[in-house]
Amino acid sequence: MNYFLDLIPSKTFIEELSKYNNQNNIILNIYIKQLPSMNINKFLYIDIKDYEKIIREVRKNDFKINIVFDTFCLGNKEFSIQGREILETLDKVMKEKPEFVTITNNFYYRYIKTHYENVKLICSEYTEINNVQKINRYLEDLESSGVKLDTLLLKDRKQMKYISSKFDKNNIYINVNKRGYKNNIYKDTLNNNIAHYIQKEEWENIEKLLTQYKKECEKQGQQMVELNQEDIDYLIGLGFNNLWYYDTENNPDKYLQDIQNFLEVKTLQIA
Repeated sequence: MNYFLDLIPSKTFIEELSKYNNQNNIILNIYIKQLPSMNINKFLYIDIKDYEKIIREVRKNDFKINIVFDTFCLGNKEFSIQGREILETLDKVMKEKPEFVTITNNFYYRYIKTHYENVKLICSEYTEINNVQKINRYLEDLESSGVKLDTLLLKDRKQMKYISSKFDKNNIYINVNKRGYKNNIYKDTLNNNIAHYIQKEEWENIEKLLTQYKKECEKQGQQMVELNQEDIDYLIGLGFNNLWYYDTENNPDKYLQDIQNFLEVKTLQIA
């Protein structure tokens, strides 16, 4: 089983988690300020100037690395002077030979695929991988190394059974504890705003936006969609072996406790 876990950039976290790395294949998700992502937990992000130091600590404890560069929207930065800066940052990151990069943007996807053959490129769920046709497109047409699936698709047992028979299960990545609403109102506006706020490090605006969004969904009777323990057991039973366990609460201490519990007994913890 492969466990993709968010790195909390502290020596204590790495040392505590290393106790579990002999029994499990742990890959640490690393978030870099200069490579925008969609994770709203600000304490996870590191500056590129600290990257090499953190990587040394991670490698010393025998962890594999996944660089998360999955922003939903770059605001056309890729076609400006800032796009060149992102490429320079990518080149610095790739010198440390991460095993995985999780990505959404097609421009940077093609750049990495062209220049760095050995890295495994995982297409993020923010590319809306919510049906078999899209899985086929990313795995076959774009020749990605894997796809991370939308939660609604993961809960569709008939579809997941079909996917398990049609595709190499090693190329399918499961978000264990990600949640969202079934009918995502004003999705593009919401995700674009979040992406831009993250890039500007405007964390208070993100919190306000999500609070407003949650209230509006509840007013319209929208239901939260998330995997439960039976869903997880079913997917593992089908043979899917790439499990992602995100920090969803901006609480480093609780996150460490939750993933330790999950690694020990594979019990899902959702607040």
